[in-house]
Amino acid sequence: MIPKVQFIIGAQTSFREICRGIIEEEPIINLSCLHPSTDFKNNIRGGDMFVRSVELANYIKANSFPDDYIFQLGFRAELYFDSSRRAANRYIGYSFIKWAPDPEQALKEITESLYIKRPKYIYICYSWETSPGFKKISPVLGMYYKLELKDSGGWLYRKTSTLVK
Repeated sequence: MIPKVQFIIGAQTSFREICRGIIEEEPIINLSCLHPSTDFKNNIRGGDMFVRSVELANYIKANSFPDDYIFQLGFRAELYFDSSRRAANRYIGYSFIKWAPDPEQALKEITESLYIKRPKYIYICYSWETSPGFKKISPVLGMYYKLELKDSGGWLYRKTSTLVK
């Protein structure tokens, strides 16, 4: 059986609606976030977030190697795809941590992967700086990463070759 798909063009779709659609096997595809025109980008929270993500992903791609890892904390999972870089762990979006059978174990796994795989870049969305995930990875950022740039959505940290003092 082919599941029904709802297309929402130019309308704001809440995260709850998207989750409900996935759970009820009626995926919701919100096309409002795919088009950078003013009509569309003003209808979604975050404006032209996906357009900015492509710019950020291009920056990461230009300043890293294909076998480098990256990590993002927040809702910018598209950075992995757009930059053609691998995720440092299996949790590509913060929601997956919350939905894990043991969220505390998931945070531990993330932190360990950052120490072991040392992603070239770590991107932190501004809205996630008070999350438990940020508190767990802060020591890694403090020891091995320097802030490289800020955009309208968050901070991009770059791995250093030595411990940061």
